[in-house]
Formats: sequence, structure tokens, C-alpha cells
Amino acid sequence: MKANYDYDSIEIKMLEYVKYLKEHPQKLWDLELYQGRLNLSYFARKFGMNEIGFFNNIPKRYETIVVPINNMLLSEGVALENETDGGANIRRKILIWWNSLTTKEKLALPVHGNKLKLTGSLFKNVPEAKGGMRYKCVVNLISDIDSELRELGLFNDSYLNVKDRTAARDSDFQSRATAEKERWYNLGENPINSTDDFIEPTEENHYLQIEQAFSWKARDIKSESGKNNFKQACNFFINFIKNEGFDSLVKWNDVLSEYTLLHFRSFLYASDYASKATTLSSVRNTLTKLKQVKGLGFDGYHPAPALKQDDRVTDAYTPIKREYRQKLDDAIETAISETFELKGSSKIFPYLLKLMREVGLNKEVVVELEIDDFERNHHLTNKPCLRYWKDRSTGDKELHLDIFKANLQWLSVKQSKAVSEVYNKVLELTKNIRQNAPENIKNKLFIYESDGQNSLGKIFQLNSHRSTVACKAFQNKYIDGFTFEVTQLRSTLVSELLEFDASIRDIQLLLGHASIEVTMKYLDRLDFNVTARTKLNEALKQIHLSSLEENDTPEVEVKNDEIDDNGIIFKTSLGGCKNILNPPNNVRSIDYIEGSPCGQFNKCLSCSNVIITKSHLPELFAMQRDFLKMLTNDSIKNTPYSNVVEENLSVLNSILDEDNSEFDKSELEIAKQASTYIDVSESLGMM
Repeated sequence: MKANYDYDSIEIKMLEYVKYLKEHPQKLWDLELYQGRLNLSYFARKFGMNEIGFFNNIPKRYETIVVPINNMLLSEGVALENETDGGANIRRKILIWWNSLTTKEKLALPVHGNKLKLTGSLFKNVPEAKGGMRYKCVVNLISDIDSELRELGLFNDSYLNVKDRTAARDSDFQSRATAEKERWYNLGENPINSTDDFIEPTEENHYLQIEQAFSWKARDIKSESGKNNFKQACNFFINFIKNEGFDSLVKWNDVLSEYTLLHFRSFLYASDYASKATTLSSVRNTLTKLKQVKGLGFDGYHPAPALKQDDRVTDAYTPIKREYRQKLDDAIETAISETFELKGSSKIFPYLLKLMREVGLNKEVVVELEIDDFERNHHLTNKPCLRYWKDRSTGDKELHLDIFKANLQWLSVKQSKAVSEVYNKVLELTKNIRQNAPENIKNKLFIYESDGQNSLGKIFQLNSHRSTVACKAFQNKYIDGFTFEVTQLRSTLVSELLEFDASIRDIQLLLGHASIEVTMKYLDRLDFNVTARTKLNEALKQIHLSSLEENDTPEVEVKNDEIDDNGIIFKTSLGGCKNILNPPNNVRSIDYIEGSPCGQFNKCLSCSNVIITKSHLPELFAMQRDFLKMLTNDSIKNTPYSNVVEENLSVLNSILDEDNSEFDKSELEIAKQASTYIDVSESLGMM
């Protein structure tokens, strides 16, 4: 359907704008270029139109509006006379950035080889410039920028290129390098069988023992290049332990721990060193060899994931730096406040960011959310949750319905409120286009109407690829001073949880992991391992201590759905008790006082007073799972308390086994599914 425009009014406004540009020529820099001249599509949209026939159909309009603007663009230097390719608009953006800098800011720019270091300056601020290097006008402009920096005195006049530096190298450099190499190799001449074989560090060399161990391992290698790898790794490892605070007469038994390799990997991960994978491997092999040294007390280390050669801390799955997180949140809120003015995917994308900031789901999961996936009250728990789907693909990548498995993301009150707001706003923004959307995306939450020239008016799902494009547009408009990937939002939320002292169990539930082991591997991969393992060790220690103690302060609550002779059911951590003031003899403690409340909560399941209803089943399944894990812990399994655990497990098996249970199979299956995200450790005195 063709839009009805008031062309006469638009023409008047455009003519007034031409006059405005003549009076304010600096505003010409704001105009987008196409093939070196005014971008007519951009200019038409600026005045509320989606067509450029406005100019072509009536030549007078082109002559009175477009031609004067193009002449001013040439006169002001925004456009160039002989440049009519895609480089013109990139050149314009570079000049806007360059002219916005003060002299002080220009002098602070990074340089390399007496030239502006493009990756740390230009490409960071004008990303399009990287692809613009094929255009002559862009290359010439960068050369002009280098000339200006030279005039400002930023470059070193005594700078020598590689060839000249090589020629000017110290004449005895080679001999000194050879002597140092021989010294290092000689350190590992003798095997290190025990700590008595270590060389004592000296005031001249605090790291003799470190060098000795790497040199010792290097003697297992035949090739010269292989030996050099260990020498380079040794130098890097010394820098690492210096960074850790070991700087005086360093000995191996001071620096070694089970986390040494993980810590070193984190240090290496953040470096600019090219051969990271080889270096990590050399350190790993050296630490492995040190395990055989008697008296060192080094039994091994936690394995560290391998590094790719191009792995960097800027990896798309590392957390956003703390100083940028509030800026990102502010940018999201600003974009949301402008959504009714935005078009295309930009209208919906800020809400996707907000949702991911709140719940930490993977991008691939969030873009596939549907309009009914948010449940404000789940039928089993009455808690709010997000239902999402993960596909499992066969080898030939054919997906079938029975391959899909639903997952539930339980939400806090704060999260529920934020998710509810996102759902309500997105549904409001998309209500007019949803009925015309293709059938396969009609129920997807994140859909939008395209404003692209070739797809104007078509309705698309904001899928993984389109969200990446939308993210770049979002950053160009709302972000200044840093960049981010959508995939970083999940790890950023995890980082914040760790900073606010969340438990590993909480993080496991947030990430939707089936086991805590998977969560720990995730934390290791993202270099959260140090903080996470500290928390895990503290949690395991507390679980051990608390599981060996009785809980003597039970919570009592009236239960209305089942009543005994006294009309009251007391809720305990394992079920309901119909007579808490009169426990049977086999449950009473030796010092039990007649008429007092029972405190033997570790024996509830074997007590004749216990009442188990269908509502208790999810917690009982969770309890069964945690009891089984406890029995894998030798510190509990090898104590008399394991008898209590095994006794309760026996009772639980009789209740929950579908062949023997009084509950039907469907009830048990529903309860078992609901138990996945229930933590009963507090009820068991395990927190």
C-alpha cells in the first residue's frame, strides 16, 4: 500500500533545511554519503519518507535541493571531487572522530613504527575503517593523520626500522645470547630426584629453582625448537609468579599448589603473547615432571583447558568489565525509552538485552523464546519461571520432536518483575505485526518489521544472526568507550553472582546445569575457578560439619490439608508429623523428656507418625539425590553417620520406587521432574 505524503510540505521543509545548511556548514558532516554524494535514501527518511522517487520524478526538486547540498559537501570537504565509491562515507566518519579529538587526546594515541596504531585507536572508534582500507581516500586520510601526529611531535625522529635496528645491534649480542642459553641448559644437567637436588636461589638470581626445573624437563626434548619452547615458558612462568607476589629467593614448595596451572592459564589468557598454547603445554609438562620429586609434596594439579593461539581475554564469553556494566544498563534503559521512535530490529533488541541481563540465558535460547514461555505461577511450585527449549541433534542434524527437552528457569521476585515487564512491552510493540507474521514465527517473542530497503515491511524473527547485527547498531548509537558481545551477558551475570557471594548451587540453577560438576567446568572455562572453588570448598566443609549435627530448632507450621485426632499436622523438614509431642520409642533420644517436641529429624522417614503426601514428593526425590551424593563422600561414608543416611535411603526407595510405591507412576514422574531445581540441603542441616 503506497503511503500518502504531503509532498509540497516536505519540499518546503527540505528547502528550509538547505538554507539552514548554508548558515551552519558544520552540520554537513552529519549527512550520510552514498557513492561520494548525498545518500538520497537516508535524506528521504530524515523527512519521514521511505522512497527516493520524490527527487527523480520532478527534476526541479533535485536541482533545488540535492545539487546545492552536494556542492556544499564538496566545498566543506565532506565529499571529494573524484571520489565516488564507498570509501567516501567511511572517510567522513574518520574525520568526524579525528576532528573531535583535542591535541592532548591526539598525543595520547598509541603508535607503532612511527605510525598511528590503528587497532588501538581508529578501528576501535570507527569500526568501518577496517574494511575501508581498500579505498584510496581512506588510506590517504590516514597518511595525513600520521603527518599531523609527526608535526605534533608524537613520533620519535630517532626511530629505526627493523633493517636498521638489526644493523645497529650491539656487536657482541650474539655471543652474550649464546652464553645465557648455555647457562640455562646447564642448570638441568643433573636430575631432580628429591628436594635436596634443588639449587638454592641467590641474591643474583631469585628464580634459580624455577629455571632448573624447566631446564631439567627441556632435556627430555630432542629438537632445538622444542627446548626453546621450555625456555620461553620458563620466562613466562617467572613473570607469572612475580605477578603473584613471589619476588625473593623463590622456591618451588612456596609457589606450587593444586591451582597453579589454572592460575597460570588465567595469567597467560590475558596476555598478548602469540604462542600461548605451546607455553601452557610446556608449563603443564614441567609441573607433571615435578610430581616425581620426593619431599616436594606436590601430588598434582587441577587440569586447565587448552588455549587456542588466538584466545584472548576479549573472548566473546568472558564477563563485561565491572566499570562498563552500569554504562550498559543505562544504555539499555535509554534505548527502551526511545523504542517507539525506533524501527526494525532496533525497536526490539534493547528488550532482548534487558532479559539476558536479568536471567542469564544463552542468546540462542532467548531468541527462540515464545510468547507463552513465561509462567507467572508454575502449576507444581506456584513460582514464576521461563520455559525454554534446547534441541539435541542427531549426527545428520535432523531434528525430531522426541529429541527436544523442555527446561525451566526459576525466577526470583526481582527477575519475575523484570521479565514480566519485558514480555508486556514486547507484546505491546509487536501486537500490530504479529497477525501478519509468517506462521513459523508468529508465536516467537522477539519479532520485528524490517525497515531495510530490500525487505521493507517484511516480518522477521530476531534470530541469533540478526541479533548480532542489531548489537552492532545498538553500540554505534548508545555505547561509547567500550564494546561487548551479546554472549558476554550470561557470564557477566555469573560474575556478579560470585561477587555478591551467591552459592555454587544458586549459580548451577541459574545456568540450568544438570550437575554441579558441569557448573564448575563452566566456571573454570571462564576463569571464575579461583573464586568458585573457594566457595565450593567452604560449602562442602559446612555440609560435612552440619550433616553430622542434629537440627534441634524445628520450624512448626499448621497444615490444613490433612488433620489427625488433635486437628494439627506439624510440618517438619521431611514431611508432616501427626504427633510431634509423642514420638515412638524407636525414634526417641535417650534423654527425651515426656511431652516435649521431638528433635530427631534425621529419623522422620522411619517414624510411624510421619505423613507423606503428594506435595512432599519433589522434596523427597531431591533428598534421595543428595543422600546418594553424600555416600560418595569418604568423609561421611566411613563414619557411623552413613548408617543414618543409608537407613533414610532405604525408606525413600520404598516410597519413590514406582514398583512398590503407593503413589501412581505419573505422580512420581511429575514430582521427580519438579525436584531438579529443589535444594533440600538446608532442610537436612547441610548449609
